[in-house]
Amino acid sequence: MRVSSRPMRPRRLLLPLLAVAALAAPATIAAAPRYPTVRVSADAARPKMRAQILAVNAWWVRTHSYVPCGGCMVRPPGSRILWTYYRGQGFYPNWVRAARDVLRRKIRGDDAGLRAGAREILSDVTVKHLRNGLRFRVMQSAYRAPDGTPAPWRDAMGNGLVLTLVAPSLSANPTRDELDRAHRMAREFLNSFAVHWTAGGLMAKGPGRGRWYLEYAYRKGAESRVLNGFMQSLASLERFARQAELLGASDARWLELRDRARDLVDRGVVELVRVLPRYDLGPGVSKYSLTRPGPAPRRYQVYHLQLLDRLAGITYLAGDARAVITRYRDRWGGPGFAPTALAPDALDQVLPPG
Repeated sequence: MRVSSRPMRPRRLLLPLLAVAALAAPATIAAAPRYPTVRVSADAARPKMRAQILAVNAWWVRTHSYVPCGGCMVRPPGSRILWTYYRGQGFYPNWVRAARDVLRRKIRGDDAGLRAGAREILSDVTVKHLRNGLRFRVMQSAYRAPDGTPAPWRDAMGNGLVLTLVAPSLSANPTRDELDRAHRMAREFLNSFAVHWTAGGLMAKGPGRGRWYLEYAYRKGAESRVLNGFMQSLASLERFARQAELLGASDARWLELRDRARDLVDRGVVELVRVLPRYDLGPGVSKYSLTRPGPAPRRYQVYHLQLLDRLAGITYLAGDARAVITRYRDRWGGPGFAPTALAPDALDQVLPPG
């Protein structure tokens, strides 16, 4: 296996949703044939993450005799998070998949694993600054985006899910310093949703007070406006608002962050309600993005329904937003729609509300 710091040339990726459980193959297996040269440019990842990416890929080549499938996931030794294999690139953290996997540990009652995984992800946050002094935090991806955009790139979907790891990363009895660090980190994550994508943030402006949080926060992403990533960002901001409210019971500073998160949700829903008709292809059919013609793949149509159902339950939304969201949920879900009746091929990507 060769490793290099030279940037990789963009290429489209195919990301099937598969998983692999090969974690401990014998170290004597020959290097995997046709394994890609792993290159991580200096600006694509922080030094620690860059070194870890090269180490994880070297581990795979040293201990496995085959190239994994595109989209396959593994939890390598020394890491508490999932890593995803991208064809022609190697293994990298996908922050959406990694964060969702860590959050599910709460459901399984694995609080120690939840905290350890959350802290590992949060250790790779990139802090940016605007000329006016505003600090904001983003998660940067070190692999080429699905549309070929080179690393590093940002996404509101991953940023939102990682934001919801800040509170769970706290120990059972956090010190004042730990609470201060967590509060600062959460505030700066929220700031990224208010910074325009052209300035390194995640937001695209709509008319009036509406805002769109980009799953792919760069030019092509601003043109395509992927629906599921935007709605997942709103669901994550709402999850964080509930977390902040709980912390606010003993530390009033978190109530300000709760209110900021709710405002970001409300602004996003204003834009969502405005553009939902552009994703409507008739009863039972929704689009993936504004630039991909035809119906979204079935799994994403199901994901749209799951997210619309979640957003329809947010009580503080302004005006008739909940009624509009409910109307599209029912239109795309069909007669008698209920979340429990979703098709068995659903990705089940929406986490429980708690």
